Amino acid sequence: MNRWIAAYRRIVRAAAPDLWWNRRFVRRALTGFRPRVCLDLGAGSAPLEATVRQCVPAVRYWKTDLPPAFEQDWAADAARLPLRRESVDLALMMELLAHLPEPDQALAEARRVLTPGGRLLVSYRFLHGECALHDYHRWTHEGMTARLARAGFRILDHRRQGGLFFALTQGLAGVVPSLIPGMRGGWRSRRDGWGALRLATLVLLQLPFQLLGFVALALDRLLPLKGFYSGGMVLAEKPDDGAAGGNHG
Repeated sequence: MNRWIAAYRRIVRAAAPDLWWNRRFVRRALTGFRPRVCLDLGAGSAPLEATVRQCVPAVRYWKTDLPPAFEQDWAADAARLPLRRESVDLALMMELLAHLPEPDQALAEARRVLTPGGRLLVSYRFLHGECALHDYHRWTHEGMTARLARAGFRILDHRRQGGLFFALTQGLAGVVPSLIPGMRGGWRSRRDGWGALRLATLVLLQLPFQLLGFVALALDRLLPLKGFYSGGMVLAEKPDDGAAGGNHG
C-alpha cells in the first residue's frame, strides 16, 4: 500500500497548482538565505522538502508531525517542541495553523526555537472547504499579517494565492474526496487494497480540476478581483536584537 501512497504523492506534487505556487514562493524566500537547520512542523508528506534541499543542499531537514506521518524524524506537538531555544534557522508551517485550536501557542514555540534573524514560512487557507482532520480556522491576508505581528514576527513577504478563478477550481477539487467513501483523509486514509483503489479514483477525479487550476492562476493575473483568493503564503523573520545568530548568506 505504501507504494500506492508514494505514487499518489508524486502525482499530486507534479499536478497540484497550489504546490507549484508554494514551491515558487519558497525559492524566492531562500534567495540569499542559507539556513543550517530547517524544521518542518506538521510535515505530513513534506511536499516542500525537495525544494528546500535544492535551494540549500547542506541543510539539515527535520520533520515532525502529530499524528505520525511518513518518514518523520519524531512525533511532536507544534505547541510543545522538544528543541532547545534558538536551535533552528528556518521553520515551515504548511497548512498547519488551521488544524490547531490554539495557533498562537505554536507561533510562540516557533519563535522560541528560531535563531535571531531566523525565518518562518507559513501557508494558510482562506476560501477552502473543511478538511478531514481537525479544522478550526481560516484567515484573510490582513488577518494572518496581524496574527504574525502579534506573535513577534516581522513580515518580509506576503502573497495571496490566486484569485476568484483559482479559488473556484481548488474548491471543486476539494469536494472530490468527500464524494469517495473513506477518502476524506487523503494519503492518511486506510491502507489496504480498497485504499489503493480509492487513491487511484481520487487522482483521476481531481486531476482535471488541478490542471484547470494552472489556467485559473493565469486568468487571475489577467482579471484580478479583490477579496477572492484561495489562501496565502508568508515569509516572516524573528527580529535580530543584535545578538549573534542568523544565517544570512
